[in-house]
Amino acid sequence: MFLGLDLSTQQLKGVTINEKLDIVQEVVVDFDKDFPSYNTTKGVYKHGHEVVAPVAMWLDAIDLLCARLAKIMDVSEIQGICGAGQQHAGVFWLEGAERALGSLETNSTLKSQLEKYLYSSSPNWQDATTSRECREMEAVVGGPDKLADLTGSKAHLRFTGPQIKRFRRLHPDIYEKTERIGLASSFLMSVFLQREAPLEISDVCGMNLWDIQNEQFDSRLLDDVAGPFQGSDLAIKLGSVEMNGAKQLGRIGSYFSEKYGFSSHCQIIPITGDNPATLLSLPLRPGKDVLLSLGTSTTALMATSNYVCSPEYHMFGHPIVTNHFMVMLCYKNGSLARETVRDSINEKYQVQDKSSWELFNEFTLKERMDSRSFPDQKIGLYYPLREIIPAVGPGAWRFNIRNDKLEPVTESSESWTSPDDDARAIVESQFLDIRNRITPLLTDVSRPQRVYVVGGASRNEAIVQMISEILGCDVYRLKQGASNACAIGGAVKAAYAMNQQNLSFDEFVQQSWDENKKIELIRSMPEKSIYDIYGRLLPYLAEAQEIAVHQSEQDDK
Repeated sequence: MFLGLDLSTQQLKGVTINEKLDIVQEVVVDFDKDFPSYNTTKGVYKHGHEVVAPVAMWLDAIDLLCARLAKIMDVSEIQGICGAGQQHAGVFWLEGAERALGSLETNSTLKSQLEKYLYSSSPNWQDATTSRECREMEAVVGGPDKLADLTGSKAHLRFTGPQIKRFRRLHPDIYEKTERIGLASSFLMSVFLQREAPLEISDVCGMNLWDIQNEQFDSRLLDDVAGPFQGSDLAIKLGSVEMNGAKQLGRIGSYFSEKYGFSSHCQIIPITGDNPATLLSLPLRPGKDVLLSLGTSTTALMATSNYVCSPEYHMFGHPIVTNHFMVMLCYKNGSLARETVRDSINEKYQVQDKSSWELFNEFTLKERMDSRSFPDQKIGLYYPLREIIPAVGPGAWRFNIRNDKLEPVTESSESWTSPDDDARAIVESQFLDIRNRITPLLTDVSRPQRVYVVGGASRNEAIVQMISEILGCDVYRLKQGASNACAIGGAVKAAYAMNQQNLSFDEFVQQSWDENKKIELIRSMPEKSIYDIYGRLLPYLAEAQEIAVHQSEQDDK
């Protein structure tokens, strides 16, 4: 049996799986519901642009999850523990933390013994207080493109490096007394090992400090964050980075074996970030398969051996496969933007059920392209929120393609019926953009072999059909565990670490994975001619985005 943990913003989840990678038990601790005394809202405190979580609450959650798990199963059967932590969340261990971790007593709680050795809060990914720090860090290495080439991402408000720099500026005395700076992932490892744990090879890439290709912290960035000539001190606080994602770090601490009944031989495996763990929850073949999370925002994840960086997306070290990487594309305007069009259609046609997708889907499929024709085409860009990829908006832009040229659509134009035509246009533009950006990351194939879809829109047959036609591949959906992908990915990682038998991770998963149980084919690969016709739209999409970006830049001035 193997346990996967997921320390997310709102919950701590635990999922156990067997050697066939089947889910056996699931346990959830909901922060707002289970710990009302902390007065959090969706797991955090918000003060303007500052968004933080109380670290003591996480300690209470670990105790509660272990107690609940021990009530419903024999936890001594768990051979290995791995999991995921919300990415970028910095945890500041104070002087004496290592000693306190090593001397935990079972007659007291984790919180009562460790709280005073931790800074009270951890920045959440929603925090937006580090604009100044981001600009300064990018300037140190020559701009956002250079920082992305170096660390896999341009500077982002939520990333740990800018957050540490701000922390040092606001709390210099506490920073000096900090013994170790970790992440949510290494925090979990430290508690279960009862000693300070290393950072993990994939999660460390979410700090804007790690030189991915040279596999070391960048001295210029360390000096910038810690102060002139103080980078070596910060390097000591950060500690080592575990390069082997399948390493058995050591046995679980006596606190857990004596208090809850875990086996003293249970091993702790390097815990990663939430997105890298999600990558491991499915048998994604590097450079060939894509995972699309279709929630309020849209996230595309894939593994690749090609290190191709851009300020518009993220590259991380792969959590378990050496010399490979994880690419992550994040779009703010996913389902949110589609819902805006849906609502306009339902209002126009006076649909009583305001949340119905029936008319939206009808218009989406009504005049879509097929292998028989290439009618006058439309390009529509829709960004209710300012977008990340590309950096544009908020706003909407509509174009017709006439005689191989883009023509902006005016409000009085009869060639575009809004919002009817917006349905197909928004779905096409969203997934054509993903196609355009993932193509350079594919290996030995010109288009993905499989796309796995999770999230609310994975149940929308019209959207799934368009994804299949635009990306040109089979589309699969999970039958079970889609809401616990992070924890499942962690559990799979633990299973592999404990049963490698000289197999690669991909071989291990393929050998253990019962495809018929876990996934279903929901859309087969379309005719190649349809895929090729959509390819003809790509340059027009790029041109339309350039126009929108330019207008957004002008509006910002």
